[in-house]
Amino acid sequence: MGKKKQRYKYAWEAIEREYRSGQFSQGEIARRYGCSRQAISKKVKRYGWKKDLSEAVSKAANSKLVDIDAGVAGGVATRNARDDAKTIELAASRRVAVIELHRKDINSLRQLEEELIARLMDKPEKVYITQYQGKIIQKKLSLTVSEMAQAANNLANVQHKRIQLERQAYNLDSGNDDDKLPGVVVHDHGKDSYDNS
Repeated sequence: MGKKKQRYKYAWEAIEREYRSGQFSQGEIARRYGCSRQAISKKVKRYGWKKDLSEAVSKAANSKLVDIDAGVAGGVATRNARDDAKTIELAASRRVAVIELHRKDINSLRQLEEELIARLMDKPEKVYITQYQGKIIQKKLSLTVSEMAQAANNLANVQHKRIQLERQAYNLDSGNDDDKLPGVVVHDHGKDSYDNS
C-alpha cells in the first residue's frame, strides 16, 4: 500500500498577515510557523498575496508614536476589522515596541555621557604604580593634555552618534527637506581662481 501524503494545518491567516506586513522574509515566517518556505511561496502565487502594506504599517507606527509622545493611549482594532487593519496593527505594535526600547537606551546613553563629562571636568587622576628596591610605590598623577583631549574627542564621537540615534528614534529626520539643517556648501572655483600668477 502506498503512503498517503500527510496534510499539515498551519495558521495560514497569520502567515498571510506576516507576509503582507513586509517585516519578515518567507524563510523567517516559515521558521516561526513550522512550515516550509516553498509552501508559503505556493500560497503567495496561488492567492496573489502582496507585500503592499509596508507604507500603511509605517504610517500606523508613526501615528502610535505621536500618541505616545502626546500621552494618549492608542486605539485598538475592533474584532470586526478587516485583515489589513489587523496586519497593520500587529506590525505597527512591533515597531512601536522596538522604537520605545531604542528611546530608553538612548536616554541611558545620555545619562552616561553626563556622568563622564562631570568626571572629566573634575580633573581626573590616574594612579602610577611601580616597584623600587622591593617596595611598591604608588603616585597619583593628573591626566596629560593629550589624554584629556583624547577622552574629550571620544566623548564627542559618542555624543554625535547619540544625537543621530535620537533624531531617528524621535523621527526628526522625516525626509522632508524643510526639516534639515543647512549644511556647509563648498564651491570649487578651480585652481586658477586662487592662483595670482
